[in-house]
Amino acid sequence: AVNEEEDALGAAVLEQPVGEAACGVSFTRAGGHLDEGAGMVGGERFFKMGDAFDLAVTKLLSRQRPGSAILPKAAAWLTMHKDQGEWWNSTKQTAMVIYGVTDYLKASGELKPEINVTVSVNGKVILEKEFTGKDATTIQDFVASVPAADSNQVEVKVSGIGRVYWNAQAKYYSAAEEKRPAQGGAMTVSREYFRLAPRESGGVTTYAMEPLSGDVKVGDTIAVLLNVSAKDWKYVLIEDPIPSGMELVTNDNTINLTGTPIWWRYSWAQREYRDDRVAFFRTYFNDAASQYFYVMKAVNPGKFRVSPTRVQPMYQPDQVGTGKAAVIEVKQ
Repeated sequence: AVNEEEDALGAAVLEQPVGEAACGVSFTRAGGHLDEGAGMVGGERFFKMGDAFDLAVTKLLSRQRPGSAILPKAAAWLTMHKDQGEWWNSTKQTAMVIYGVTDYLKASGELKPEINVTVSVNGKVILEKEFTGKDATTIQDFVASVPAADSNQVEVKVSGIGRVYWNAQAKYYSAAEEKRPAQGGAMTVSREYFRLAPRESGGVTTYAMEPLSGDVKVGDTIAVLLNVSAKDWKYVLIEDPIPSGMELVTNDNTINLTGTPIWWRYSWAQREYRDDRVAFFRTYFNDAASQYFYVMKAVNPGKFRVSPTRVQPMYQPDQVGTGKAAVIEVKQ
């Protein structure tokens, strides 16, 4: 006997209608998956990447029920939710996703839009544009500067034929000394500074770790501890800006500590040093909290403001948590 998965996949490949009973089972099962899962960013995944059924039903819907309200939700889910963050788990899955949505693009007419779009922020029009076929496969960024407010209203008006995909991100800057840290769901982050005080004994240099207090002088070595909570998130990015008067110490594995703290360990998937910040990557964040560290050295005198630490899922930028800003003064 042929099950509904094989029936749906076979019908999609052979471009043949399935029987009434099998068609009912297939679309009912697809409706259960797609209606519940459509639009979800986190939480349970209703699509099983690698289960050909969900991909085949998307293709089958495109051919036999192109007007289905489930269809655009299915296509959006398949293209946005990738097992490995920015890519699928295998070339087979990648091929199956492309195979599943090609008929949708043909049925929807999305590659031949004739759309007029008007975007307003707080009632002020910031963009008026006509989208045609030459815009269908391009991503276009538009930036608008508006006064900072507790909230902003973004309105997108669309007229014509086709579909517009859009997202928005807001950034603001404040001169205030203290701002309440932002919390993205269960994501929180805090930052601590420690001075590494050198000790010489028998020609060997060791370092004692002390909470940072008093003046920081040129030549001082500072350890930075980040306490992060992001339970049940995947592909988490933690970014910590460094003060302008500091340079990063990239060979911290050679530092000989006395009384090494428990958090002085390499528990990340990857750590990257940038000119102005350090980035940590964590693939699976199953534990309630974890610690990350890096080391920097004071090289220039001055009073430096340090932006807050940020923690967010790499592929869900609408979720973010931040710590507090800081001020470090380095003296000659």
